[in-house]
Amino acid sequence: MLVTLALLLAVAPPSAFAGEGDKREVPDYDGRDDPGPDAGEVLLWVPRIIVSPLYFVSEYVIRRPIGWLVTEMERGEWLEAIGEFVTFGGTNAGLIPTFLFDFGLEAGALPSYGLYFFWDDVAADGHDLRLRFAYGGSSDWIQVDFANRFELAGDDRLSFHFGLDRRKDWVFGGIGPGFTEASLGRYGQQTLGGGVSYQADIGERGGWSAGVDVAQITYFRGRCCGDPTVQTQAAAGAYALPVGLESDHLYLLPTATLAVDTRAIRPGDESGVRATVNLGAGVSLGDSPSYLRYGGSVGAYWDIWNNRTVGLKLHADFATSLGDDPIPFSQLAPLGGAAPMRAFSDGWLRGESAVAATLEYRWPIWVWLDGTLFFEAGNAFGDNLDGLAADDLRLSFGLGVRPGSVADHNFEILFALGTDELGNGADIDTFRVVFGTTSGF
Repeated sequence: MLVTLALLLAVAPPSAFAGEGDKREVPDYDGRDDPGPDAGEVLLWVPRIIVSPLYFVSEYVIRRPIGWLVTEMERGEWLEAIGEFVTFGGTNAGLIPTFLFDFGLEAGALPSYGLYFFWDDVAADGHDLRLRFAYGGSSDWIQVDFANRFELAGDDRLSFHFGLDRRKDWVFGGIGPGFTEASLGRYGQQTLGGGVSYQADIGERGGWSAGVDVAQITYFRGRCCGDPTVQTQAAAGAYALPVGLESDHLYLLPTATLAVDTRAIRPGDESGVRATVNLGAGVSLGDSPSYLRYGGSVGAYWDIWNNRTVGLKLHADFATSLGDDPIPFSQLAPLGGAAPMRAFSDGWLRGESAVAATLEYRWPIWVWLDGTLFFEAGNAFGDNLDGLAADDLRLSFGLGVRPGSVADHNFEILFALGTDELGNGADIDTFRVVFGTTSGF
């Protein structure tokens, strides 16, 4: 009802709300005719009409309802009461309920809910604890993340972390660019590990990090959602059984990242360039093959007006075995999920290499929330982009709501569509909806 009323107020002419004679005509002071709109003003109506649905959604479905709710909560002192409740009376610690829905037309994830705990300045300034627990309805869907962080001189950060991720709803459709929805199968994966990392800032938005983890990876049958298992699909001839699925793996995982970013922090001008480089390895502590992972991205951004930003980003990721044996399929270069090609669920697109281009428009819709409209093209391929061709690219496009800055526990809304390969007609073959919170630590 509130949205309908807001739309009526926006599109109805002023005369519908003003009585006759309430407004007098503007006097003709100079005696000259109104020149009317020029060519530029007329052309501006084209982008205005194109983006008008996004404007109405962000303005009347998101921004104004949130603004009204926050205003009423402030008047009733609800925000203060809620803040004191989740922070145990206004301490540096807090406990917040969480949830995540990630649905797909062909293959989504199971809904989950949990708790997020934070405690800042534990025993000393700059010593923070983070704990997240999520539960997907059974003992085969549990996630636990813990981080013990120390802020050092110059805002450098040292973190010790631990994690358990056991999920039965992972999706596999094949390796490389060519597969169909009919080949999708479910599998279960458990990753148990922990390690240490060091982070430092470079400028306002750049930085570097280095770390090392130890992780044990095991697989089990992923009976989920009424879908066939990977083993069932392999037995039916959809593909060969994925490499490593029937073995356990123990790895030492060193990583290093570098990000150079010339953009200013809001409300400054966000025009600029961001480049990232990622380097990692899987050093086998058992009989599994060791491998190397490397890649990065480069993006250019234009702040059109007041943090309304258009960006073009190129992303590439590579995975190569350091021996004669292929690496486990789950350690290949991925797309989808939180990575580019967001219309596809985690695990849909995997290969020895992956590449994607993203054109995105972001605009502020609230103090801490951005609207995003994106269009992506990419896919997973063979060794060093072997087989890369325009006809093998898939498309991913949609809109959503995301935080304007990086946080420990982000909230996201996403509606996205994904297509088949361009050479097969680029038909829509997946629809993904995400609503909830995701862990950023």
